[in-house]
This record gives sequence, C-alpha cells and structure tokens, in this order.
Amino acid sequence: MKLQQLVIRWKFGQYGHEREQLFSTRQAITFGRNAQNTVVIDGADKKASRFHAELRLTANGLWLRNIDDNNTMYVGGKSSERLYPPGASFSVTDGFWFRLGNTYFRVEFVTHDRPMVVCSNGHVLDARLRQCPCDGLLLAGSETYVPRE
Repeated sequence: MKLQQLVIRWKFGQYGHEREQLFSTRQAITFGRNAQNTVVIDGADKKASRFHAELRLTANGLWLRNIDDNNTMYVGGKSSERLYPPGASFSVTDGFWFRLGNTYFRVEFVTHDRPMVVCSNGHVLDARLRQCPCDGLLLAGSETYVPRE
C-alpha cells in the first residue's frame, strides 16, 4: 500500500469540538501550540508543547515521534493509552489514537478501498456516502458531489 493521504481528527479534551483535516504524506506533519505547526493545538491546552510531535512517512511506514524535550505523549485508545517519553517514536497504523497534552488525535488512512472527500464546509468523510450531514457540497479531486434535495 502506498499511503499518499491521511485524515487527522482532533479535539481538546474528551468533550471538545472535533476538527478534521485531510493531509498529504509527502512532507512531515507537525503538532503543537505554535502557529508554525501543520496541526495547531488549541492554545488553552497548556499541557501541549509549542512544538510537540511529528508524523512522518518513511520507507519503514508512518511514524509518530515526540519532538519535545519535556512533555510526554500518550498512545492508544482512551481506555488503554500508554505513556511515551520525550524522543520516543511509535509506528502508526490506520485508526491510530494518540494524545498530546489534553488534545486527542485519530489518524485514518485514505486508500483506494476507502477514499475520502472534503465537503465545502471542511468536513472529511468517506466518499461512498455521497452526502455530508451538514449538507455541504462534497469535493473529490475534480468531481463535485451535490447533496440530495
């Protein structure tokens, strides 16, 4: 499988508003509170670092690395998460969960078996649905799927 795109979903705290974005794997994806990161963590999350982690596709797969010197990252589901110290790396699989500070993340692979589209309001969802719950237009490359009336 040649992974070219992935979806990252995240929210501050367990009950925060979920955000999502489609990313290319051509370059590293960085996470932190600083605006220079690819994924900017809410400034209210004081337990997350300004530059906390990096997700990078290598010849050996997709890897998450804790690039902060002081803060840890938590890997696994909400009920089974494990603590990883600064400098640690972890192999990322489809559906992978991790936490930086109090912000939860989920990584989903975009493959030929599960293509994704982005609606005109920025929501990312399975292309087979053909309609976004928000009734936004679905955009897939040069194709546009119009929601049902």
